[in-house]
Amino acid sequence: MIVIKAFLEYKDFFWLSILRELRPKYRIPLLGFLWTVGQPLLSALVVSSFVGPRLVERLVRNDYFFFCWLGLSFWFFFSHSINTASTSLAQRVRLVKSSLVPRIYIILAPVFACLAELLVNLSLIFMLFLFLKGSSLHALSFIAILLALVQVLFCTTGLSLFLAALTAHFQDMKYVTSFILQIGFLLSPVIYEPNISSWKAQVFYLNPVAFSIKLSRWAFGIQSAPSITECFIGLGISLTCLVLGAMFFQSQEKHFTEFL
Repeated sequence: MIVIKAFLEYKDFFWLSILRELRPKYRIPLLGFLWTVGQPLLSALVVSSFVGPRLVERLVRNDYFFFCWLGLSFWFFFSHSINTASTSLAQRVRLVKSSLVPRIYIILAPVFACLAELLVNLSLIFMLFLFLKGSSLHALSFIAILLALVQVLFCTTGLSLFLAALTAHFQDMKYVTSFILQIGFLLSPVIYEPNISSWKAQVFYLNPVAFSIKLSRWAFGIQSAPSITECFIGLGISLTCLVLGAMFFQSQEKHFTEFL
């Protein structure tokens, strides 16, 4: 009840903060749309046209272009959210020090702004997939996509809160975050399908982004469905990230004004 009351009290600030994140990019709406869609789309075209046939396409039977597009869309949401949110406190020092607004909204705003862009990409993928394949998705597919969105949102929010609190204390943490994201890209099935099984697959899908990518691909009929074990692991880790990240952020919030 306390959380809901706080949200209702500052909901206007929250929505204005999301618009603040989106406004510079969409000052010219067409260019903003092209930038949002163009990053994962052009990356998918390059990978599927030049890299895929030589290196990784043999791991995927068909629809490699959509395979890459979905993976890159989820990864760009995850990486852009964390990169932006983890430094948002340092970029809005005056607001942190002088306002009574809960600092968590400063972190959530860029995450939800990136989520809106992910929804735009998924809508475009759905329309193009429907046009080229001539068949719509079944109801279970939409449930799977929704579950993938919730799962990656929980994971991203928890990690963003944790890293934002650390970056407020250690300004150089942003460079460590950037390096970790580079390694994370290689460890996530963004442009490839891991040819592993048994316990190795379970360890691989400890990466929560990997689970959301696989689940979204299954919804489009591009990849096999995740196992029950992978579902529990992916959802459990994302929920753990959210709870621990929120707890750590709350415990450090009173010290932000001292370090910023």
